[in-house]
Order: sequence, then structure tokens, then C-alpha cells
Amino acid sequence: MKNILFDFGGVFVDLDMEAVNTGIQTYLGMSLQGLYHRHREIFDGFETGHLSEKEFVDAVAAMGLPKNKIVDIWNKMVLGIPKNRIDFLRSLQGKYDLYLYSNTNPLHEKELDRLLRAQQGLSLKEFRQLFKASWFSHDIGFRKPDKEGFEYIIRETGIAPKETLFIDDSLSYLEGAKAVGMPTVLHDVRLDIVDVFDEYVAQSLLQSSETPK
Repeated sequence: MKNILFDFGGVFVDLDMEAVNTGIQTYLGMSLQGLYHRHREIFDGFETGHLSEKEFVDAVAAMGLPKNKIVDIWNKMVLGIPKNRIDFLRSLQGKYDLYLYSNTNPLHEKELDRLLRAQQGLSLKEFRQLFKASWFSHDIGFRKPDKEGFEYIIRETGIAPKETLFIDDSLSYLEGAKAVGMPTVLHDVRLDIVDVFDEYVAQSLLQSSETPK
């Protein structure tokens, strides 16, 4: 395998979905998932850059969340990136061409930059430089699992899909990568990517060898 395309949240970034659920349930009596299913166009629009921060906050406030609490509740999802995962990425330099693809938004991008600086003395821009290229959904206008995002990455880089392993912690997000011919592995968020990466690569190579030519 020549290229590794990583997901971000749940693979490198520790997330706390329950903290967000608790905040939303306090005011609306439902989980983030429930709110998302009712207002998918708002959340997806924010992640694809079609809504500004102000438009997103105004839209969520109209759902019933106090306007002055929205950013705090939303950012509780992001906990930071442990140092061992940063060291791990540095150890892979020269072994693979590394890429990063994330469904994210400007609020989480800014919060993660703040956390990285405070916890690791590293800016998000510096972290992204550990990859040959990286893409955030709100910058490129596409989000997983839509295959258009993966097609965009292929056009931008010229990478061969069959030589590119995509690792994500969401089963549905693997579908877009599979649609363009990338081998995929589902990451178990209970495990550290540092400990299971070699196993994932071996698994993908086995899958490739079993695929009819």
C-alpha cells in the first residue's frame, strides 16, 4: 500500500459525543443524532461551507438552544489529539504518502487549533503538515460519505485508488471510498490507531490479494 488516507475525528482526535448529547438534551430533550435527523440540511450545510458560523448558530438557536450556549455545547465534542498519535504520524514519514480527509466545520477547526496549541504546543496548521495533503469538508464543499469528495481528492493528487487505504471509524463513510475503488478499513474507536495501524495495513493487503483481477 502506497497511500494512507485517514479520517480525523475518532482516529486522531478524541471526541466526546456524550457531552454534546447532554448539552442538547438539557434544552431540547433529544440527542444530537435526533436533532441531526430533523435538521440534516443545517448540519450538512455547515460542514460543506454553505452556511457561515453566524448562519449556523442562528439556525440552531431557532431549534430551541440558547444562542449563548451553542458554541460551548458544540465544541465540547472535541477533546484534542494525544501526543503519541502525533509521534506516530512522524514515524510514518517516508514509509507512506499520508493524507487526511475530515467532515468538520470552522468552529471545531478553531477549537482544535486552540487545544493543540495548549496541549501539545503545536498549531493545527503544523499538524496538517504531517500529511502530504489534507482536506476539510467545509473548505472543499464535499463531505463523506458522498463519493464526490473522494473523486475530488483523486483529481487533486493523482493517487491511484487501489493503492490508497482509507481508514475511518464510521462504516457509512467507507462507502464513498469503496465507490471509487479504494480499499477500506473500519477503525474501532475503542482502540488507538497507533496500536492497530499495522494490522489494518495487513488486512487491506489481504483483501486486495483476494479481489478478482
